[in-house]
Amino acid sequence: MVIDYYPCNFEGAEPPRVNSLLNSEPSPTYSKFGVTVKTEDGLVFRADYVIVSVSLGVLQNDLIKFHPSLPQWKILAMDQFNMAIYTKIFLKFPYKFWPSGNGSEFFLYAHKKRGYYPVWQHLEREFPGENVLLVSVTDDESRRLEQQSDSETREAIKAILRNMFGKQIPEATDILVPRWWSNRFYKGSYSNWPIGVGHHQFNQIKAPVGRVYFTGEHTSAAYYGYVHGAYFAGFVVLLFDHQSNMRLRRVLWNPWQSNGKPRNMKNQSFEVFCHKQIRNARRRSKERIHLEAFLMTVISATFGVLPEVQFMHTLCRFEDREVNNPMLQTVHKLELK
Repeated sequence: MVIDYYPCNFEGAEPPRVNSLLNSEPSPTYSKFGVTVKTEDGLVFRADYVIVSVSLGVLQNDLIKFHPSLPQWKILAMDQFNMAIYTKIFLKFPYKFWPSGNGSEFFLYAHKKRGYYPVWQHLEREFPGENVLLVSVTDDESRRLEQQSDSETREAIKAILRNMFGKQIPEATDILVPRWWSNRFYKGSYSNWPIGVGHHQFNQIKAPVGRVYFTGEHTSAAYYGYVHGAYFAGFVVLLFDHQSNMRLRRVLWNPWQSNGKPRNMKNQSFEVFCHKQIRNARRRSKERIHLEAFLMTVISATFGVLPEVQFMHTLCRFEDREVNNPMLQTVHKLELK
């Protein structure tokens, strides 16, 4: 599942330099001449292109007001995909009262109500002596929990633990309840490709609209729902300006041959296949492949980190320079290593 993750070194990524659009609800206006993005606090950014890395849930809830509006075919395609909700609740206790050792890391709770705190895990191996329990809930139960207070959740969990381990268990000293669904900057945990939705709708979701490009884990065919899916998807969308190599451009955006059959990618994901194609094309060329893009990040996609900026630092050499065009403040010139 994550075999393509290991060749990547995320630790080498520098923090993003542009964070003005973090935790902000932007309003992009785009045309054939460029893109202008206004934020809630009145800031205005102008660029040639914009990369939208928001979650699928944010796009589905129309939290970003595009001017003009996104085409109907793209909106309908996005609405056919699901934004899953997965809540991991962490509780810390003064001492351990659950069994530990081989074969006891996970335990289940069967309740007459489906999905009511069913899957439990202790974290003694990862954090010995910290006395932390993790319980997972999903979907409708996640929505219900997000709308109640942490104290209510703590009391419900205490009743369950007493049923499992007896009434002498201690009170939890701390609790952490994530709220991915109610957070307007996420509106869910990760995307899910439903049964019956084909590649055509998926390609419509990740397809650019004019000078507006889209990335995120929901645009990764191989690893949607995962952080490394966002990583590879962002790497692919950064290569949108390969005008000098039309063959490579066709490979990047069309994983299917003219006869309708998928390309032979030798058991690699599409993103990794594109990566290798670019490397090979550069070796065959006498000139270095330059990627010059006028990038602007609309919003954070994963854990408050800008994934496409993170990949710039990891996979590319990042260089700033000033330009004479008054409509543009900064040009980010990217050159593949």
